[in-house]
Amino acid sequence: MEHHNQVSILFVNKFGAHSGAISGVSAFELANYCSTHGLNVKYLCVNSHYQAQQSKLDSNESLVKRYKIFALPNTNNNILRSCFSFIESFFLVLRSVFIKSNYVVFLTDPPFLLFWFQLLRPFTSKKYIYWSMDLFPDAFVANNNISQRNLLFRFCNYICYHKAPACLVALGAQQAQYLNAKFNAVIPTIILPCGIHTLPPIPVSNHAPSKIVFGYGGNFGAAHDESFLLELVKQLNPTKHQLIVSIYGIKKDILLPQLQQSKAVTIVPYITNDMLQHIHVNIATLLSQWAHLSVPSKATFSVCIGIPLLLNVPAHSDTAITYANAAWNIPPSNDYTHSIAHFLAMLTTAKINLKKQQAIRIANELVLNKNKSFEAFQNFLFSN
Repeated sequence: MEHHNQVSILFVNKFGAHSGAISGVSAFELANYCSTHGLNVKYLCVNSHYQAQQSKLDSNESLVKRYKIFALPNTNNNILRSCFSFIESFFLVLRSVFIKSNYVVFLTDPPFLLFWFQLLRPFTSKKYIYWSMDLFPDAFVANNNISQRNLLFRFCNYICYHKAPACLVALGAQQAQYLNAKFNAVIPTIILPCGIHTLPPIPVSNHAPSKIVFGYGGNFGAAHDESFLLELVKQLNPTKHQLIVSIYGIKKDILLPQLQQSKAVTIVPYITNDMLQHIHVNIATLLSQWAHLSVPSKATFSVCIGIPLLLNVPAHSDTAITYANAAWNIPPSNDYTHSIAHFLAMLTTAKINLKKQQAIRIANELVLNKNKSFEAFQNFLFSN
């Protein structure tokens, strides 16, 4: 039963807690936290599942009232996918208008959520909170789907950013700075990286492995540089190195035929917890034009279980700055031949263990900061 003076909040996202999507798991975790701290919490999503085969974090949904709308078919056709996202976004926002709440938290999947909410904003008195996972419509430009000078993009960009949210939940300080500039406002901001968890870290081993094992698990899409991964694979020595790969996404069909030709590569349907125990370095990549528009959650997840990173991300990105002490970064470029050769030549088990110790230290800080961010989010809702 909803009390008259109880603060009510609605989360809106394409995916729910058990969809397999990290955004759904993250949103539901915060929703559950709010529900156990005196808020009336509701969750609206699409009745669909993510394509990743990943473990889901446990989520107690008993205190969160759920709403779902119909799902449109998944497709690899870019035009159809954009049309379906446009329609799903509209119906999610339209449904949210009729669900009673004081606040509404919009994530960024489907990509047109922010656009439709800003258009329908005059029809609701709710305060909105923007939780920025991947940023749209900016990502359409980064993906070369449309030009910044295009009139349609300029209209969409104006609608999305002409009025600031009541609060911003950003994945990092650099992304927050980017969004404050886009909204041309100083927005109350909470920093909450995606992918933080409290699973026990993999301990530092005192035994030298027969091979150094790299891992790449997850989406390989428009934001990621396939030339970096392919050059790394080209230079791996099968007697010294192994790469365990589990990928999906739009670049999967480009990568898999070439990865299958390498004796150093093992391709698996998904990376299990047992496999993680044997991975020494995880890989995360992000093209320069995607800096601040996307922050790889796989990097956060890796650090939280004590696995160091081989990054291929812009030096000014949140990932590069946050995990600098637990990672080696080879920034995006047109030629990786010499940088990867230098990295592999200097890589030793001792250096990996030093980075691993830093990863465990950073993981503890991430968990503490996550708890503080949850408290700050709750305090914002009660004080506004």
